[in-house]
Amino acid sequence: MGLTGSTGPQGPAGPGGNNAKEFTYKSDTSGATQDVSDLDGVKLNASCDAFGRLTLTAVATNVAPGILTERDGTNFAIVPRFGTANTTARVLINPFSSASSRADVQVHYVSNGGQDTTINIAAVDLADGPNGLSNACVVFGTAMTF
Repeated sequence: MGLTGSTGPQGPAGPGGNNAKEFTYKSDTSGATQDVSDLDGVKLNASCDAFGRLTLTAVATNVAPGILTERDGTNFAIVPRFGTANTTARVLINPFSSASSRADVQVHYVSNGGQDTTINIAAVDLADGPNGLSNACVVFGTAMTF
């Protein structure tokens, strides 16, 4: 076996650390609107009304337009020009949303700068009956930005 050769140049930096975020919102009835999660170009706001029904909204935080797509249950929507200078918000769950719409919401947001944020959301409210968590409205999920 021969001698070890010289060491080559250092390679490029690897990808950043963990870019996953978890979020949870819990509220009893008549809960004020709260910021649930702040992501790249979009944030989630939730509230619980006096009847224990949930509202969840995606709010644009970038001025430049991006594209937001949403799928909940069998419903879907594409929101072009999603940005504070154009379309500022999209209601993801409202007090009249069906159980299937609350159970599985998927949101994709592509910012003007090319960042892609994928958000998976599940929620329950009093329309689903007692949830065992001592709160009328509960939202939980994960988000990743690439």
